[in-house]
Amino acid sequence: MTTETRSRTTLISVGKQLHASPQTGQDRACLVRQSDGTERLALIQLVTSKQQGSLHRGAEFFRVSFRFVGDDSDPDCQYHLDQNTVWCVIDHKDCQIVFGPTEGIEIRQPGLGIGSYLMAQLIRLIQQSEMRGNYQVQAVHLPIGAQSKVKPEDARANDARIETFLTRVGFYVSPAAGQKVIGVRRAQDLRPWWNQQKVSFLSFPSFVELAARWQREKNQSEKAVEAAQRIVEGAHLHASELQNAHAEEVASLESKIEQLEGTVSSQEEQHAAFIRELLEKQAEETQGLRRQIEEIQKMHSQIEDRVTTLNPARHSVGDSLEARAESDTQLQRSLTISLAPALMKLLWAALALSAFALGAGALTNHL
Repeated sequence: MTTETRSRTTLISVGKQLHASPQTGQDRACLVRQSDGTERLALIQLVTSKQQGSLHRGAEFFRVSFRFVGDDSDPDCQYHLDQNTVWCVIDHKDCQIVFGPTEGIEIRQPGLGIGSYLMAQLIRLIQQSEMRGNYQVQAVHLPIGAQSKVKPEDARANDARIETFLTRVGFYVSPAAGQKVIGVRRAQDLRPWWNQQKVSFLSFPSFVELAARWQREKNQSEKAVEAAQRIVEGAHLHASELQNAHAEEVASLESKIEQLEGTVSSQEEQHAAFIRELLEKQAEETQGLRRQIEEIQKMHSQIEDRVTTLNPARHSVGDSLEARAESDTQLQRSLTISLAPALMKLLWAALALSAFALGAGALTNHL
């Protein structure tokens, strides 16, 4: 292994150690246009430090990380060491530059221009460093680790997108021994380019203007929410009023039903009392008729006794035929006079009893 190769290997090791160690940096705002056309606020963290150990002492370490602004529990709103992050180490003594992660850049939200924006900000930091002379940049072979996570059907389009991005920022992509090699001829060839239609840097005045616009939109949203809440409250109130009115109507109907039930019950009691009264009257009249029948039977017995008394056998032999005829005529008249009132009473009583029985039966069937 040559000294240059050994130096480059140790420089990569130093870069990984610095990348894994806790670092503090500065946050800068940017605005990302999403695929649906909406804009979302994001932050990049710029980290700069120097190697303090004996190995590559004084080497500069630069790192740029990306995250969206939002809930801290959302992975897209957190800084990650292995995603949405690029870094580099510059050894001014050996004039070497190493880019990382050496496994490749992995972007959590591809297609939004985040990768090119991160690389552009890293190149800005490199250009701000005091580099003298011609610095060598370590070459990288494709495919790298990050490429293995790309679906096979998307690999060709992904490679074309990477080549376009790398050539625009100053790298070259060339085949070597059947593999694609990524490198830079001179560090001065690197350019801080990114798709500004997808990601735009926010200066402080722009940030203030954006914050004011979002505040206005927030106020409008709050007013809209308040209006919606008032509508909902009005709807609830109207529903409550309708419910109360319905309850009152139900209570009124229940009261009317109770009144009708009471009326029907009272009428039933009255009808029952009327029927009982009719039955009692019928019983009384039946008893009266029975008494009259008994009286008629007594009268009939008395008449028979009188007939027996007036029997022609009791007349003397010497009575004349004229006297017997006159006696029979008187007896017949007496019997007719005695029976006529009793038979009329009996007949009328029977007719009244039959009519009453028919009326009571019809009334019972009707109830």
